[in-house]
Amino acid sequence: MITSIANNIGIEQVTFKSYESSTLTVLTGRFSIDLSAPEYQAATVIEFKFQNLVMKKSAQTYVWLMASGVTPNRGTILRSWLKDNSLFIERISAFDNRGPLTIFVCSAYALPGQRGVLDKGIIRHPLPYGLPDGIQNNEAYGYNSDNYVFLCVRFNRFWANDGSLDIEFSLADTFDDVEAYFPLVYPESMGHTNGAPMTMVHLANATITCTNVNDVGCTKNPGQFFTAFIARH
Repeated sequence: MITSIANNIGIEQVTFKSYESSTLTVLTGRFSIDLSAPEYQAATVIEFKFQNLVMKKSAQTYVWLMASGVTPNRGTILRSWLKDNSLFIERISAFDNRGPLTIFVCSAYALPGQRGVLDKGIIRHPLPYGLPDGIQNNEAYGYNSDNYVFLCVRFNRFWANDGSLDIEFSLADTFDDVEAYFPLVYPESMGHTNGAPMTMVHLANATITCTNVNDVGCTKNPGQFFTAFIARH
């Protein structure tokens, strides 16, 4: 784990689970934005400073922003990168009137400009099981190492036949010793300028729990998914 030593948005310091090497950094954590903080209002980019990061500069990746002041929750991705012992996250104002805001960092930061032979890892298939009647899985794949895991799961339908919004199911394979929060993202039948519908997922002991959105268009059309890089320590 690593903990920031300073930030420019006026919140308490944040601790992230982390895996660091000279070519790859995986960070896993979340934090809430204080929309009233003058530091946040003045910031043009979000920055968390650390004592010492192994990777001094990364290529760009993404993190998730979720606004929970609207129904259903809505959000988007934000650009993110590492440079000079700091984590940077794109700052946008489009969701500031729909807070509270949460940013989920479940991301892999790669060294830019790498050349050489890549060693392919073993692809896992963390298939959901114990799904409530009505929820239909589409595809599940991932990567499982001693230091971090990657998950990507897609669904054809994410609505329980009994109408329950409290969803719980398990993941196959060896993901029982990782824990994280990240968004489940929903499709919409029509484009929306206010971000994608989403809800917060909790993974612990290979079990997924979340509160489903109460929207037929989001839950009964195909395309719900979640994806996350999760550091183990």
